[in-house]
Amino acid sequence: MEEDSDIYFRYVLSTLTGLKKLSVGKISNLTKIDFLNTVQNLSELDYRGTGVEDVTILNTNGLRIGTLFTNGAKTDLSTIQETLNRMINNRGLDENLNCAWRDEGYNNTFNGMLHIENYNGSNDAFANCTSLDSLAISGSLEGAQNFDLSNCNDLKNMNASRCSLVLPSVNFEKIFYYGNDCLDFSKTISVSYLDASEVNLNKSLETMTDCRVTAITNRVVRSDGVLDGYAKLTGSRTTLKRLQGQHQKDNYYGDPSNWYNEGNFSNFVGFTALETIYFANVHNPDIITGIENITNLKILNLRVNEITNISNLHSLNLMEELYLGDNKISDLYYNEDGESRSIFENMSHLKVLELNNNQIEDLSALKPLLNFKGQDRKTSFKNIKFNR
Repeated sequence: MEEDSDIYFRYVLSTLTGLKKLSVGKISNLTKIDFLNTVQNLSELDYRGTGVEDVTILNTNGLRIGTLFTNGAKTDLSTIQETLNRMINNRGLDENLNCAWRDEGYNNTFNGMLHIENYNGSNDAFANCTSLDSLAISGSLEGAQNFDLSNCNDLKNMNASRCSLVLPSVNFEKIFYYGNDCLDFSKTISVSYLDASEVNLNKSLETMTDCRVTAITNRVVRSDGVLDGYAKLTGSRTTLKRLQGQHQKDNYYGDPSNWYNEGNFSNFVGFTALETIYFANVHNPDIITGIENITNLKILNLRVNEITNISNLHSLNLMEELYLGDNKISDLYYNEDGESRSIFENMSHLKVLELNNNQIEDLSALKPLLNFKGQDRKTSFKNIKFNR
């Protein structure tokens, strides 16, 4: 009787040729998904708690699948590596999916990922996945799960949520991770772009000492002293070009007592490739300390940090864009050998300057910007933003 109901149910599903999202979770007598022979527009499939084991049909008939809820340990992921590789690109096929790969925005933790739950406490789900080049994975909503990706030696792009991962010895292009306990980078050779949101990043940073990273974005900081952690990335001193952190406190932390202290740049010595820093809206007046150590800095955004003193900026001669609006700055001079000098006297490359919503009364420090030769004055002064 159960076999008959399984056959009939699969037949009914096979007639729904326009179906895009399907959940057959907990239908234990469902043993096959051969209805995909005719239902080929699915973008989301959930078969948790079923009797389905063989899902290789996804490789040929699940060409639009972007979200997949698997059947735990019953699913041999090595048999659907072609599908897993395709899923990241398919995240953009459904207009309801927020695709982090397309706009480098936040990833959606439910849609557009491989969801693995109740994998019998084992971390070997990917032990035989040697042909994976892209992976979007989420663990259980009930708690983080651990997976070892050490054998995934073709992996280049990854989006991870709610799981702790041991990463392989590869050169990653992009990694997005959200709400994870930890990513273990101890074997990883390099990462071109790392985007971490809503995570305690310090645990992962401890494993990244030798990894070469080019750009890091920590969109919602949930770690005290995260800048001290970045400063310990000795393997990235000649590769790290861009560093970004952001609180978004209005949305996440209404009570200032919940805010985190990122630290400052006093330990950033030898980061010769670092050209861009964005740490706006973190309400940390001390964050500017040590910024003079980053001698090749070209773009600096420290808006909304309650900063009062910017005298240490005077030595950053390569600066092109400087965003210091919404702070508590009142003085644009620094003191050298008893002489008061403009912070901008050697910033001959400066093209964009934002000083709005500060406490500045004396604008005479801006005069050196008039004297630089070989620079488009119109462009420069068009982009100076100032008001009391």
